[in-house]
Amino acid sequence: MSNTSPNQTGKYKIVFCGELQNGQDLYSVKSKLSSLLKLPLPMVEKMFVGKPALLKTALTLDEAQSFKKGIEKAGVLCHLLRVHEKVEAPASSSSTAPEKKPAADYTPSSFGPPPAARSQDGASGKIIAMFIGIIFLAIVVFNMISQTKVEIPGAGASRPGATARKPSPDSPSSPRSDSSPGLLPDNLSDFDDPKQYYSVSLPEGYRSSNRSSGSRSKVLFSYPGGANVTIIASPMRKKWDPQSTMDQKVRAIREGRAGGFSRFEITQYQLVNLSGMEGYEIVLKKDGNIAHAYAMVTPNNIAFSISIATSGKNSRENHDILDSAIRGSLRFY
Repeated sequence: MSNTSPNQTGKYKIVFCGELQNGQDLYSVKSKLSSLLKLPLPMVEKMFVGKPALLKTALTLDEAQSFKKGIEKAGVLCHLLRVHEKVEAPASSSSTAPEKKPAADYTPSSFGPPPAARSQDGASGKIIAMFIGIIFLAIVVFNMISQTKVEIPGAGASRPGATARKPSPDSPSSPRSDSSPGLLPDNLSDFDDPKQYYSVSLPEGYRSSNRSSGSRSKVLFSYPGGANVTIIASPMRKKWDPQSTMDQKVRAIREGRAGGFSRFEITQYQLVNLSGMEGYEIVLKKDGNIAHAYAMVTPNNIAFSISIATSGKNSRENHDILDSAIRGSLRFY
């Protein structure tokens, strides 16, 4: 790297070669970079193949130093170079030749210095996060194996009273045959949670099953042909860290410690905010099956677990319709 001083002029760039700071966890770093750079995780993961990836160019020295400092808060190491200079991949990489272009077609456009990274919680917070994650994963795995229900956590803002076409909690809503070509996104039916935690509008054709008990609400929505939604809501008295819980869950799935999900491939995972609720989502696939799980907490400490599971020839289409309906209509009280 060239020596630079405050008085030097010219343009600079920031290059990343997939290097981590000492003691950093790979899965956690990828998640933080995705949030800082506002990029999907699949694109971020391509930056860790050991080839130089251009993060930012044509910067002044002050801009480059500020950008580098912000990015490295995610737990990575970056190189500050003049625009004409090249950097070689680290020795541990399978590629040692210098690259002139970003790795894996990674071509980020302009974005300013990222915000400060989230500080890590103490040991007690991690234990709470792990406990919540284990409970959530066990519920979702059970639903996937049974092939009759699915669950995920998600939520929204408070909403006015329900509208027409509200189905009875334990009766079918406009049943359809298994040969149906797919769910109809424009025909929605309103549903009010029996425990009064939320309301949601889902495509017609489901049979709902109320399995609530005590202060915990649990409702399953089953469609003919292999599409299911499960929504669980219950009070939570302790705070949790969605970043830590998500990282633990992703690691368990990839290391084969997540029961039925160990046979699935993770296609997406990221922190999300749905109408004021903070949490995360994980999307998985296996053959023609898609599983989508949300874990969210409302500002008034109501924990939501929402699951979507679809299979068959219309698996992708049905998943997208259900996910869109939930994101657009779920409201917590």
